[in-house]
Amino acid sequence: MQSQDRADESAKNAPARAVGEVGAEVSEDELIREWKAQHTAFGLVLVAYAFLMGLAPLVARSSIEMDQMFCALLQAGGSWPTWVAGASALCLVAILMIARKWRHETAEGA
Repeated sequence: MQSQDRADESAKNAPARAVGEVGAEVSEDELIREWKAQHTAFGLVLVAYAFLMGLAPLVARSSIEMDQMFCALLQAGGSWPTWVAGASALCLVAILMIARKWRHETAEGA
């Protein structure tokens, strides 16, 4: 039976594993890449929040016409036909980009 100190040391030195994968080791490069991606995503959210907070005083001083314009934009963006059209366009663009990449890769391999 191991002492508590040895059990703690072996747990600290154990390689990281993905959920559900037994024996799958994660390299330091992968951990650093994930860490960078998480920090980049947080930074983007922080920048977006700062932009919205900077925009708030300008919107608060706006005229009635500007308020009506913002309401119309929000109403158009919140309707389900707008979301369906946007999602369809994004799916089409994604399919075209995948097909283009696949075609480019097969052309290089031939």
